[in-house]
Amino acid sequence: MYTTKYPWLVAVVIGGLFYLLGQYLNATYSAPFPRDLSVNGIGEVEVKPDIATITLGVTTGPQATAKVANDMLAQKITAVLTAVESAGVSKDDTKTANLTINPIYEYRPDGRQVLRGFEGSQQVEVKIRNLDAVGDIVSRTTTEGVNQVGGINFTVDKPEDMKQQAEAKAIEDAKAKAKELASSLGVKIKRVKYYSSNSTVPGQPDQFLKAELGGAGGTSSIPTPGGTQTITVNATITYEIR
Repeated sequence: MYTTKYPWLVAVVIGGLFYLLGQYLNATYSAPFPRDLSVNGIGEVEVKPDIATITLGVTTGPQATAKVANDMLAQKITAVLTAVESAGVSKDDTKTANLTINPIYEYRPDGRQVLRGFEGSQQVEVKIRNLDAVGDIVSRTTTEGVNQVGGINFTVDKPEDMKQQAEAKAIEDAKAKAKELASSLGVKIKRVKYYSSNSTVPGQPDQFLKAELGGAGGTSSIPTPGGTQTITVNATITYEIR
């Protein structure tokens, strides 16, 4: 029977092997405890719009020539822009959205295509900073030749301050959730590892006054309430925990 002169060495080797095996099994089958805690917070601030954007259009109807249609359109649009400016709208807040002069054809039952004339059309987008003047501007411009009115879109001109308020609320909401969750899990929050946020500043859905208006003439001022809007910020905070 073989015996070693150094039994203590054998014991050390065997002990080492068992230690390494234990470390391997622990690393292989033991899932590490997560050290991060992520929470989402929501903050909302209700605001009143201070800007209205409206599209005003003029269509000449079929005219004998393209020049006649162009001249008629130019005359009417000039009068419309003058009316808009006289209502207190800056020239910088008015821009052309679309301008066309197209041939108009009539299709006969026998299949023939007959030129009826040329039609001019132009739409201008107007930014109105005095919401009380919206109905008056529509009334003035329809008197001057506007026969198409697009949708009114109510927005907030400078939402940055309101977004900051909503973000502060979102952060506080996330902090409260993190504190409650950490308490439930029996862990402690150490520090913030990651933060992100995104915001939503909606415009009011377009409110269409009337797609096609009849002829010019005296028009009553149309009520155009702007209502309120909600600025929403979603914040995500990831904490390191222990």
